Amino acid sequence: MRASLTRHTFFCIDAHTCGKPVRIVAGGAPFLPNVSMAEKRELFLRDHDWVRRALMFEPWGA
Repeated sequence: MRASLTRHTFFCIDAHTCGKPVRIVAGGAPFLPNVSMAEKRELFLRDHDWVRRALMFEPWGA
């Protein structure tokens, strides 16, 4: 069985702060409900951690 591959596009701003790399996702992120930031974090980690892995680890955009 083949996994379905879906293309996703994100708008990111890369910068450096005190020599540390920073990536801000400014568009394309999944919609999260209107709950506390702690709950949004839990939901994101549980359901959308693939976004973090795709944007933070090489190869980017593969």
